[in-house]
Amino acid sequence: MLATCKAQEVNPREWLNYAIARLPYYQGKDSGRDIRELLPDVWKLKKSNENSIEI
Repeated sequence: MLATCKAQEVNPREWLNYAIARLPYYQGKDSGRDIRELLPDVWKLKKSNENSIEI
């Protein structure tokens, strides 16, 4: 995962804090959530979208 962060130019510590905080909501088949939403590239896109909305 750290190599993915590096390739995506993502701060691994920020991403890891984000992902770990949300992991409980992605457990079990009944959650209806896709764990891939927590990958660094998706996080970077969400963060970029949030920053552009704030402006």
